[in-house]
Amino acid sequence: MELIRFEDSCVISRADGYDEDGGEALKEVYSDRCSYQQGVQTYREWRQRNSVVILPGDVRIRENDLAIVTQGNGVRKECRVKTVRNVKMPITGERFTRLEMEYDRELIGS
Repeated sequence: MELIRFEDSCVISRADGYDEDGGEALKEVYSDRCSYQQGVQTYREWRQRNSVVILPGDVRIRENDLAIVTQGNGVRKECRVKTVRNVKMPITGERFTRLEMEYDRELIGS
């Protein structure tokens, strides 16, 4: 029995200098399945998305890495990693990497 279903997929990239046009060059550091969970925090009139991406196993991800998540229904999201936590489930001993995202936005037409 799976505790977490990894029905989504994601590509995580890291800044690796600049390209010839002066834009940020990205190096892919992870490309595989994941679980995307969208969340929202509300404080008075302010709303902030605080989505979470969970990866199977211990994965070396850093803060500020860029993630593009494709949900099982085909919707694509772009988000930036805010915090990284490697988690061990107490009963099963399974290990996961939990990423809290700083922002996310839907990618349309790509």
